[in-house]
Amino acid sequence: MPHEGDSLALRRDADPEVVEHLGTRTSYTYQVEAFAAASATVPQS
Repeated sequence: MPHEGDSLALRRDADPEVVEHLGTRTSYTYQVEAFAAASATVPQS
């Protein structure tokens, strides 16, 4: 669950578990940055 931490644990069959720490930035932050970057590249009329 997203509100329980910043890590993602992955396990496939008998392989050992792999844990990735994703950071504390929210998905909203990524969305705003992507929107701002896309808006900056749109030509103004």
